[in-house]
Amino acid sequence: MKNLILIILLLPGMTKAQSSTNKQNSGTEEKTYFSSAVEARFFKSGRKMITACKLHDLSLEDFAAKIKRIYSVDILKSPGNYVALDNMGLTVAVKDARYIHFAYSSHEDGVVQLDLCNYNKMVLYDDQAAFAYFKASHPEVIYELVEEIGYTGNPEWMKFTFRHINDETGTVEIHDLLFDKGSKWQLRKTMLQKVVEYQPNLMYLTYSLLERIDNAKEQYKDPEETIARLLDASLQSSITGYCEQRLDVHPELIKLWKEHQFYKLNDLQEFVDTYKTPKERAIDRQEDGEYYLLELTSHLKDKSLAKIGIIQDKDGYTNIRRSMNSKTAAIIAKLMANESFYYWPLAGNWWIVEKKDGTRGFVHASRIREIK
Repeated sequence: MKNLILIILLLPGMTKAQSSTNKQNSGTEEKTYFSSAVEARFFKSGRKMITACKLHDLSLEDFAAKIKRIYSVDILKSPGNYVALDNMGLTVAVKDARYIHFAYSSHEDGVVQLDLCNYNKMVLYDDQAAFAYFKASHPEVIYELVEEIGYTGNPEWMKFTFRHINDETGTVEIHDLLFDKGSKWQLRKTMLQKVVEYQPNLMYLTYSLLERIDNAKEQYKDPEETIARLLDASLQSSITGYCEQRLDVHPELIKLWKEHQFYKLNDLQEFVDTYKTPKERAIDRQEDGEYYLLELTSHLKDKSLAKIGIIQDKDGYTNIRRSMNSKTAAIIAKLMANESFYYWPLAGNWWIVEKKDGTRGFVHASRIREIK
């Protein structure tokens, strides 16, 4: 995480000159390696600690494969015995000892044995007890693996990270979660799909992301495609209002998306196929009266905002009507006793309901009891 302060206190006697690093270009990325002059002293305590952890032996190939999968660093192609796995050089793969030197704490040696052991158990062996340890003591360690490193291979790590993002900190954190920072911000497409899969409510933050991109498009790689993908993800999360609002203000996007074959985003294409302009929606409202409320493409279709209820009616059923009038409105379906359904309270006495088969209509509020 960007605001995570990682402190490493070098062993006594290490000078600034000794802690210098050598850098080698690899493609467009610059990898950092510790110089051999400091290796023995820098990792002395860590080697003793990891031996005491009694981890299962890994071959160099297996160790390297696990590192590459999580950190996207190929240590077999990196010179030297010690390879930095993060930008600050605080997480280091030690090839010969087959462990990750995790210098998280501010202990006098720069490492706490319990942290070191559990980090290696969690990362290299997917140990659930170690995962529980960090959830309880240092949750930011897990957040960093997902948000900073961008690892999407562990559902439990992702779900735990996604749950801590809230409305107060969400704008910054969802951005850092979904974007890699190189020369320009680049969308992590796999991470976006994982958010939709595990925590779709986070897509309510799409508006703030779109606003940020609009204000600095030159800072993003493929900004128009990125906007399209964010809108498609919100549609997958049953959040349709953002896409409608976008097209209301920027109808030219439809032509752009068609030229790019909607970037092969099915939900976005389906939405455009049924999209109606504000003028067309106004005509529908005049023709259908109150029934247009059932077709709103904002929060009244977002089931995450709906309540769940059952009817309370002495007759054992309640009629679902086309509009807000029990005398003149057509009956389109019935809700039976003990039949649960979604409902959205409105300002008046008639509320919108939706049966499990998708039928939507109006029921008087007095007939609805919420299921807690």
